[in-house]
Formats: sequence, structure tokens, C-alpha cells
Amino acid sequence: MIEAREVTKHFGAFKALDGVSLEARKGEFLTLLGPSGCGKTTLLRIFAGLEPPDSGSVLLEGADVTSVPAYRRDVNQVFQSYALFPHLSVADNIGFGLKMRGIRSRERQARVAEAVAAVALGGMEDRRPHQLSGGQRQRVAVARAIVCQPKVLLLDEPLSALDARLRVGMQDEFRRLHRKLGLTMIYVTHDQQEALSMSDRIAILNAGRIEQVGSPQEIYNKPSTAFAADFVGHANLAEAEVLSVADGAAVLRTKEGIRITAPASRVPAGAAAVIVSLRPEDLTLATEAQTGPNAFAAVVLECAFHGAADRVIAVTEGGTRLVIIAAGPGARRAVPGPGERITCSIRPEDVVILPFQPAGRLRSPLSESQSAIL
Repeated sequence: MIEAREVTKHFGAFKALDGVSLEARKGEFLTLLGPSGCGKTTLLRIFAGLEPPDSGSVLLEGADVTSVPAYRRDVNQVFQSYALFPHLSVADNIGFGLKMRGIRSRERQARVAEAVAAVALGGMEDRRPHQLSGGQRQRVAVARAIVCQPKVLLLDEPLSALDARLRVGMQDEFRRLHRKLGLTMIYVTHDQQEALSMSDRIAILNAGRIEQVGSPQEIYNKPSTAFAADFVGHANLAEAEVLSVADGAAVLRTKEGIRITAPASRVPAGAAAVIVSLRPEDLTLATEAQTGPNAFAAVVLECAFHGAADRVIAVTEGGTRLVIIAAGPGARRAVPGPGERITCSIRPEDVVILPFQPAGRLRSPLSESQSAIL
């Protein structure tokens, strides 16, 4: 439906986008995910026609629209700030774009009524923006965008101003709306859980480049880079050398001396070094000493209660800092306190192997209070 080809964009000396190529398929919910400053909003604005690329092109249904101004593209955007007219009613805010396009009053009213029903704002047509909640104002902004029946709907962090509980409710609303309308939607966020729960596909951006594109399940379970593994969810990353690959199993050793066994099929052919990724929820802990594959001793530094789970920070004898998620009533009863010794373990099939990167980012160094525990 819409595509960026080799798009590059500078702001002064800063390169916001570096040769980005990405397509959004017809009827797809595509999320641009990444940290602040990674280029996701810049890419969205280039799709919208609000920013011209320095090089590269934008195609809409196969036609080059790189030089077509925003008002002539069949693309609408929902902004983070909502950008509603405070002196207009809900109905007039929604119908403003139709009025500017010269749509006759009777058709305009009918389409506004359809948009109001789509976002569940019936009975609020005569209210002003200041009489609405944050979630209701957000729905007005969405209705104003969809009433013009665009081919692509762009959403720039539309839920960032809402409280946590309302955000979850609005995520469900967006998914419902997407299924009902069948629109192509491109959604920008830096919230990993938001991206995982809402998207058909996710494009992870980092420093102006795309790290990985895939379904939420692919992104989470099969990250292609260390950045993707650590940014989506959380990962304990460590550089490791490959000691042996035989009989379907690979034996690895981290720089801190921890031996890890993983399926041989996950190690790149001929690799002498890799990055090992251990998801916190895949690690288990026990208060008694254990031996066996992928079991190693550690000391608890911190434990924080997170409702359905506890978040444990521990450090191994070799100095590797680990984050462990202990979920479920039984797991929480077993969580020890700071300074206690534990055994961590992980199943070989849960170990994720990534291509080696010389600057593989590990966990942050221990604080003075954590060092004192040891």
C-alpha cells in the first residue's frame, strides 16, 4: 500500500534516517518501534508528506508520491497532541476535513455519523474538546482522520499522554477499529508491550536504520540482532565463544566462564564467537545448589514485587549481572532476599543465539550498594 525505498534524511549534521526501505501491506497494522531519536517519527512524517526525504522515494499503491504535497496524498495522520479545534464541537472537529474538501452538508453529516459510531462517541457530538476525557479526545482525533476515508492512517504515539489503564483500553479500541475498517495503519511507539499486543508486523528502528521486521512472535522469539533482543521485552546478553558443535548440541562459554548448552542448529555455521541471549522469564532459580547443563550459581542483589511476578537481579560468581522474572505463586514463595545464594538454570531450547557483535551490550555494572551485598 505504501513504501519507502532507500530513504535518507538529515537534520543538519544529524542523520535521522539512513537508507531505510520499508513497506506497509494493504490492510496491515504495522508498528514502527524504537527508542527516542531512532527516526520512527521522521519516517512517519515522510510517509505523510510533511517532510521531504533528502534521497530515496515514497510510493503509494505503486505510484511515486515523493514530490506530492501532504494535502494531495490519500494519507491522514493522528498526532500525539490530538490537535483538536477547541471552539468546535466533536461533530464539527470530525467533519472539518470534509468541509475543506467541499463535501456537501448531507453527505458530510452522514459520514460524520459513521465515524462517530466507529469510535463509540455517540451522544457526544455537541460537546467541546474541554468537556471530554483524554481517551475521548483521542477518539475524536481518530474519527477526524478516518472520516476522509484515507488509504493509509498514520498514528504518531497517540496514546503517550494517557494513563496506564486507559492506554490498555485504547489499545483494544485501535485493534477493534482496525479490524472493522480494514485500513492500512502505521503506528509509532516506543512502548514494547503496546507494539507486541497491537501489531500485525513490527519494524524495529535504531539510529536511523531498521534492525528487524517481522511479526510480534518472530521479533520476540527469534530476534536477529542483540539490539532487537534487548529492546523488545528484555534480554540478558553475553558474548560467548563456541567450544564445540556436535551431536546436535553446541557448547558455549561466556567471557565470565559460564558454560551454556544450546541446539547446534542455532549457531551460525563456522562461528567462533556469538552473543547469547537469555530471556528473564526463561530463567528459573532455586535456593538449593544444583548441577547440570546450564545451571550456575549466583547471589541475589535486589528483588522487586511486580504484582503477577517478582523481578530478581542477581550476579554470578564470574560477575555476570542477570535479570530473572519469577512468575506465579510458587515461584514467588521461592524468591530469596538480597545476599542469598541461588542457582539459576535455563533449558537449552530456550537459549537464543545471535550473531557476534564486537560491542555486544551487557547489563550495566554493579552499583556501590550492590557491590556491598557481595
